[in-house]
Amino acid sequence: MTVRKLRFLGLFATMLISFSGLYAAGKNTATAIYKADDISNYPSYFNQVISSAKSKASSGQYSQSAKIFIQEKSGVIPLDYQYDSFLKEGHSESTVSQVENIKSEIKESINGYISFQDKLDSYKKSLNSTINTKNAGTILSEYNKIEPVIKSLLETRNKVYALGIQAQTLFADARKKGIIKDASYLSYLSKFILGNGRDEYTGLVGVMDTQILQITESHIKPLYSQEQDLVKKLASQFSEISPPAYPVDSNSIKSRCTQVEQLFTVMNSLLETNEAVTGEKKPYAQDAEYITSIKALYYIYDRTFKFIELTESSVNLAFEVEDFIDKSVADIAQDLRDKNDDTSVTFIKQSNTLLQYGNTALDMEKEKWLEDVKKISSGSQRWNDFITAYTNSCSALSKYCTSKSLVAVKLAGERLIDAAKNMYSEDVEKFQVLQNLIPNQSNPNAQQYPTKVLSSIPTFKKSITLDVNTLKSASETLNAGNSVNKSTIQSLQKRISDSISSIEKLNTQTNELADQARTQQREALQAQNQIDLYYNRALSSYNSNNFSSARQNLDRATTLYDASISSLSRDAGIREEVYGRLTKLKQNIAERQKPLLVQEIRVYKTNAKSAYYAGNFEEASIQLAEAEKTRENWGKFMDVELDADEELDRLNNLVNTALTIKSGKELNPNDALYPEMSQILSISNQYYKQAQDLLDEGNKEEAKVYLNKAKDKLNELKIIYPRNQQANLLSMRIDQILDIKQFNEAFRTRFEELKLVNYSLRDSSAQIAYSDLQDLYELEPDYPGLKAFMSQTEIALGLRQRPIDNSSIEEAQALAEQAYAILSEAERDTIKLESARNLANRAWALNPNNDLAVSVIDEVALRTGTSAAVILSSRDEEKYQQAITYLQNGNVVAANSNLQEILKTPENRRSAKVQKLQSRIQGMLN
Repeated sequence: MTVRKLRFLGLFATMLISFSGLYAAGKNTATAIYKADDISNYPSYFNQVISSAKSKASSGQYSQSAKIFIQEKSGVIPLDYQYDSFLKEGHSESTVSQVENIKSEIKESINGYISFQDKLDSYKKSLNSTINTKNAGTILSEYNKIEPVIKSLLETRNKVYALGIQAQTLFADARKKGIIKDASYLSYLSKFILGNGRDEYTGLVGVMDTQILQITESHIKPLYSQEQDLVKKLASQFSEISPPAYPVDSNSIKSRCTQVEQLFTVMNSLLETNEAVTGEKKPYAQDAEYITSIKALYYIYDRTFKFIELTESSVNLAFEVEDFIDKSVADIAQDLRDKNDDTSVTFIKQSNTLLQYGNTALDMEKEKWLEDVKKISSGSQRWNDFITAYTNSCSALSKYCTSKSLVAVKLAGERLIDAAKNMYSEDVEKFQVLQNLIPNQSNPNAQQYPTKVLSSIPTFKKSITLDVNTLKSASETLNAGNSVNKSTIQSLQKRISDSISSIEKLNTQTNELADQARTQQREALQAQNQIDLYYNRALSSYNSNNFSSARQNLDRATTLYDASISSLSRDAGIREEVYGRLTKLKQNIAERQKPLLVQEIRVYKTNAKSAYYAGNFEEASIQLAEAEKTRENWGKFMDVELDADEELDRLNNLVNTALTIKSGKELNPNDALYPEMSQILSISNQYYKQAQDLLDEGNKEEAKVYLNKAKDKLNELKIIYPRNQQANLLSMRIDQILDIKQFNEAFRTRFEELKLVNYSLRDSSAQIAYSDLQDLYELEPDYPGLKAFMSQTEIALGLRQRPIDNSSIEEAQALAEQAYAILSEAERDTIKLESARNLANRAWALNPNNDLAVSVIDEVALRTGTSAAVILSSRDEEKYQQAITYLQNGNVVAANSNLQEILKTPENRRSAKVQKLQSRIQGMLN
């Protein structure tokens, strides 16, 4: 201790004695002393406050101790002591403001400090009680409750300390400037906060440091004792898992390790709290060895957790290897071919991983922290026991991993060896399948397929090559194994190589089979080339739409086919292929135009509807006539009666009605009387124009003369064309000018009469009435009710589509969807196709704009109707040829048996040659 500190300590003792004597003299005397201006009295008061606060803090009365600095006693508050003198000393406004802020925040901090004392005390008692239970989890749980309050204590303490430093700085600055001396308000203010500078734990900061020290010391020592017990128990548990066995009681060890971690968390947090105290001196003087032991705790729980996790990973991985349920050998082989098998690679990776785990265990055995722990003298036996058990476990785990690594390598190799044997067996089976395609010639009925053999051989050879390469690649995957297992890997690879050699020998046998197949194929190809000569001509004519020539050449090709059947049978594949092409071309010729027909008729229908709704009824009629003609020509070509087309019939009815109504309303240029009638109409228009000019000049009488002349001329035309629209309209306009009243009455009367007509009958009366109605509308389109009645009339006559309401649209869509659903599964079923068409027609009637209904109608048209040709299947054709042979040999029963097999296919009953055969057989049987 320095001389200066000794002198200050003596002075402090003198002041303390002096203050004690004065205080004992009584309240009045003390009050007089406290309020005196004599500076010699200041130290006694200061020492009394400092001493009293320290005394209470030492006895655990932290709230009362803190209150001393803000509590008025005998008219004096320590933080305000000599504040009046301070204000007179001439300090700057900034300094005064800072001092005010310091006092305010100190008072606020003290009040806050006092406010959480009850909670801190309660939590501390609970924690102390919990520590005695020696349950680390409960201790941590309770500590977590008190920790926020301790942090509040720490924050308040550090804030007060910072305010004290600020006051101390203000004091030093003022003294440096000569404004004040040592004994001044700023001096006492800083010392009341930070302490007297001579004794530990004085001032307001000392009160709080005393409490922090008490909390730290009261908890750390009992916790340290518990730490020793936990380490001993953990060491004992480690000794039980060496060497590793399954199942390891990892939960128990982890539980114990968790307790170590929980204890470390509390102890370390207490130390960190002490370290977080600002200032040069910490409340708690830490022991270096104790700190090392806490660090050791961290390593113990951290490495124990890692070791247990490593042990679990190692044991689990070893069991995963040994308990793996693999696929069948055949599936393994196929996965290898598809490069879709990672199991062997996984086994090797697992083997290497196990070795890596073993190396990790060895590394953990040699970590530096173990040496540091050995140096801890306190409880050295405890630490040594743990280290011995821990390192033994690491060593045992390393050996365990090495042995299991070898198991994984063997499993990888053995499954590849089995897969190689399976591949060889499968390749032998494939070769036998090729041999069976050209069986022994002693069986005349056996089907020969040399072309299939030749076409399959490249694939088979490719398969062999694939298997060889696959197995070589699979064998190479073992090379990724660790060199520790090198000799085992080489032995496994040798066995895989033996299977590869066996597979490669199949290649020579395949070449011999190919030579035999080529000989048979050559004979069949010669027959095919002769047939193809006419077939290609037929195909060329078909592609050029020359169907007559196509059929002629196709007949020649078919005749050659029948004559060459023996040679073609040397290769059933060629025979079937030739027959298939002939029959397909025959069907194509018959059906080539059918889709085009439906499309063409749809175009005619669409054009007709467009022309009709545009008012061009003649063009609509022409388009519909073309559609009818196309259907008629198609029916002749197919030699069948086509099904009725309801859509086309409806369109014809609409157009014919419109043409009938239009007939007579316009002058026909082709009519012999057209020039004369056209001249009359022209003269009538001239008279009408002259009358209009006279009316504009106000000459009504003379205008009437021209109007009557015009009307007389129009009457001449109406004798020939009573429904001519131009004449009728001009005549009514003249009546309107001559007598408007009479005209209006006549107009009204005629409109009422036309309303009484039954237009839904669509007869001639209805059509004439509609024509008159058009004239009225042309003259007075805004006449009340006329426009609406026109629309109703056109709907009744079928000239206008009835407005489609939502219900009709929905119903039409529902019907169309039903039709489509039936069509989707109908294929060529005539009953289902007819049902689909009926539903689609009903949908079209409700909503002609329903595209789905139209598409169903067209698709049904494509699928229905009699085909131009019936094509027997290859199997039925063969039976047919056999039946002919049987008849030629007089075996009618065998021929009839074949016939009945052919007739099981309903479509075959339409075949002309089948019908002819049936007639011959029936005649012979009867």
